[in-house]
Amino acid sequence: MQDKYLKVTIYDNDFTSTLEMVCETLYEIFQQEGKYPTEEDFPTLQMIIQHMWFAADMAQDLMRWGHLNSPTMKYFTPDLSFVTAEELSEWENHEVVYIPMFDDYKILMR
Repeated sequence: MQDKYLKVTIYDNDFTSTLEMVCETLYEIFQQEGKYPTEEDFPTLQMIIQHMWFAADMAQDLMRWGHLNSPTMKYFTPDLSFVTAEELSEWENHEVVYIPMFDDYKILMR
């Protein structure tokens, strides 16, 4: 069986650190529950990532600048897809996070 990854694409590397935090949290949840999302979960998962990512960015803005600078929540909508290990890119300008769909690994920022 090939290793499968959830590819989370954001198209803007200005928000890489907060997306990485969100993806780390999701991976921990997947492992704790012993269950991984399916393509049928993508609409709900996209909404969850959008809300978590927006909130993380607002918290970072508050700590960094003392006020909120975040654009609207619509801006934080990621694209989701599944890829195999062979399809992983080496570099995507820090606009992609790969979340493993298997236990005891780490997310990959590309």
